Amino acid sequence: LAAQRGPTNAGKVFRWGNAQWADDFVGPVKGMWRENRPRQIRNQHGMLTINGTAGGSDVSATLTGHPRRYGRWETRVRAEQFAAGHTPYRVVAELIPTSGGYHCGARSIVLGSYRLGSHRAGMAVRTLPNNTFTAHKRLDLRPGPFHTYAVEVTRSHISWFVDTHVLRTERRPAALSGATFTVRFRLAAPKGARMNPGRMQMDWV
Repeated sequence: LAAQRGPTNAGKVFRWGNAQWADDFVGPVKGMWRENRPRQIRNQHGMLTINGTAGGSDVSATLTGHPRRYGRWETRVRAEQFAAGHTPYRVVAELIPTSGGYHCGARSIVLGSYRLGSHRAGMAVRTLPNNTFTAHKRLDLRPGPFHTYAVEVTRSHISWFVDTHVLRTERRPAALSGATFTVRFRLAAPKGARMNPGRMQMDWV
């Protein structure tokens, strides 16, 4: 295999400095992760692995520490499905609010999201009451390749990065909620649907 050239994450390319927190998913899943379905989540070969079954329902791992209002978050993700014929899971790497009195689903910043089997990843910020700002990028989302997704959140803008390149910067005030966020990884399933079994894996965050 040919050696990969150059940095593989935006943090190195843009010289963001040392991380205040990181997880490379070596060893058992750390206690800082809250798992809604622990039997379907594990660290496997240095990757946080979330497994979705045919029976459906969301499967998620949420970071319980290190909330931040502003900062930079980045993760390296891949996913695959093992069958077809039913509903594909949606892969979601996102920031969800930890304060402000809102339900976690009401405001979020999506680093990357796509349905298994598709070839377009989406990024978004959702703020109350009904504001949604989105961007999309065509990617090779077949099983195997990893992609890095990052977001920078400041008082004045939100910028999304895919594979070390800036995809979009959003400066409109309605997109800037000022919430305090934490990380959540999720395989999302429509309620009651029969799903194609699949998984998502995070190499690091």
